[in-house]
Amino acid sequence: KTWQLVQIGPLEVELRYVQTDPDFVPNRDYALDVIHQRIRSDLVVKFTALTETPLTETGKFLRYKSELENST
Repeated sequence: KTWQLVQIGPLEVELRYVQTDPDFVPNRDYALDVIHQRIRSDLVVKFTALTETPLTETGKFLRYKSELENST
């Protein structure tokens, strides 16, 4: 349904996704290849399944965000 790529460390990201079909198996190898090709080949990628789409306090969805302390 939705996915969100979140920077959680200098060289670490988390791919958060909402899985609506319990029989669906995400293709993690494909996701890793895309992330490594488009962003950085040395990123550590964690995968986290969520039950609902994360929204901001104002109800917006951010496809990309950073959770680093010094980010803007």
